[in-house]
Amino acid sequence: MPKPEARNRRATPRHPFVLDATLMVSGQIPFPGRTRNISLGGAFIETHVSRLPGRADGYLALALHLDGKTLHHRLPGRIVRQTELGVGLIFAHPGIDAIHALRKIIYPPPTQVLLRTHRALTVTGETR
Repeated sequence: MPKPEARNRRATPRHPFVLDATLMVSGQIPFPGRTRNISLGGAFIETHVSRLPGRADGYLALALHLDGKTLHHRLPGRIVRQTELGVGLIFAHPGIDAIHALRKIIYPPPTQVLLRTHRALTVTGETR
């Protein structure tokens, strides 16, 4: 049986994904960084951050490039982990627009080419 601290307690799985990001923590200067992984529930941000108060509140600022547009989002959250590489942030009420944008980058829809190929194979009865 794994140790309790070794078990993954996340409600949503994290996916490797690199995005430029800025971590904003109450009473601190902004910390520029990059996401290492992200989910609908949180992210790990690689940044050079001084020690922050445990469980500090703040938000993650992201610029997401979707459908030919750049969308700016602020995802409020709480820092739940700090290492020499960066911080783990759990999102708290990120907002419906931010959730939809995250869902699009984490779980992108298949491309039209793949959909057309699948339809063609289904119509002709071919399987591969």
